[in-house]
Amino acid sequence: MQKAGGIISLIAGVFGILSAGVTLLVGGAASAFNASGSSTVVGLG
Repeated sequence: MQKAGGIISLIAGVFGILSAGVTLLVGGAASAFNASGSSTVVGLG
């Protein structure tokens, strides 16, 4: 059970890093188009 938890946490960490990258990408695109609230999205990423 301990090995399975480690594998699941490793996968969750990879997904977390990928989602942060996508959030930064979306925030950057919104900033390029002068959308309101884009700095908040970049900050969350």
